Amino acid sequence: ASAEPREASVQDRCILTGLMAQTAMGERLAGTDIGQAMEKMTERYMVVAQNDATRAFVERQIARVARGIYRLPQSALNAVPKSDYEIFARDAGKAEYQLCMEALTGNPAKAE
Repeated sequence: ASAEPREASVQDRCILTGLMAQTAMGERLAGTDIGQAMEKMTERYMVVAQNDATRAFVERQIARVARGIYRLPQSALNAVPKSDYEIFARDAGKAEYQLCMEALTGNPAKAE
């Protein structure tokens, strides 16, 4: 067996992207500013980066996902009841996973 880390598959990358979106939405709903949210995401998700290419991917995705989530109008998020924050964040992650899979494979994916 090789000691080299394996390259992340398309699905692995999309799962990670979905988790980032879930985290970003949870932080946004909790009132965390984008800088703090990106710091938390970097701490949480950079541990999977085992090589330069994966590190670059994780950094780009954190920035892209956070900007996308924080671009949503606060007025729209105010309509989400606090009791639904976890579900809303999870659904944002599922949607991002599906978009990622479609973008990278050309085929729509169903999130579980």
